[in-house]
Amino acid sequence: MSVTGLLRTILLATLALVLNTTLAMEPCAPFEGGRVDAEMIQLMRQAAKNGRLYRVDPAASRVGFCVRHFPGQEFRGEFNNIVGGFVFPPVLGQHGQALLLIHTADLSSESTSLLPLVTGQQFMDTDRYPDILFVGHTAHWQTALQGHIHGDLTLRGITRPVTFDVHVHALEAAKMIVRAASCWRAEARSNAGSST
Repeated sequence: MSVTGLLRTILLATLALVLNTTLAMEPCAPFEGGRVDAEMIQLMRQAAKNGRLYRVDPAASRVGFCVRHFPGQEFRGEFNNIVGGFVFPPVLGQHGQALLLIHTADLSSESTSLLPLVTGQQFMDTDRYPDILFVGHTAHWQTALQGHIHGDLTLRGITRPVTFDVHVHALEAAKMIVRAASCWRAEARSNAGSST
């Protein structure tokens, strides 16, 4: 017998972004091969040439992952293997873009007893779905330091529209710290006899 429950899922990203054209990794390579629309890849490449593509610094970035299963159960984890970048528009009011690839095999958590359940077949199924992809199509900036990025998040092979609220917390000429958060609800099924 299966039981249906309501899951509230939250992604909270803290990303160190650097404007550095000397980084060895080609910024769009992880997103090629049909994963992301060719036009979006071209926009990102052009922004890199124009000095407007801030790349994720994997050593200083993380994405927090929280699942709340009502009533009262919660799992918190953190992804530390993230690649991608943000395009910031040259003028406030114009649109920007974002591409993020989060490798799910690097999920860590203090909830070690729940970690196998979350990474297993009934939830994230990290063996079959080794990454989470976010394609941010448009960024709307209310101020120079605050805005929203609207795009598509692909998790477990399912793509859904999401909006990240974005706040820039530290700003230097070639580096910034960005915090972005998104929350959504989804229905989940589990076996009544399982430990979920």
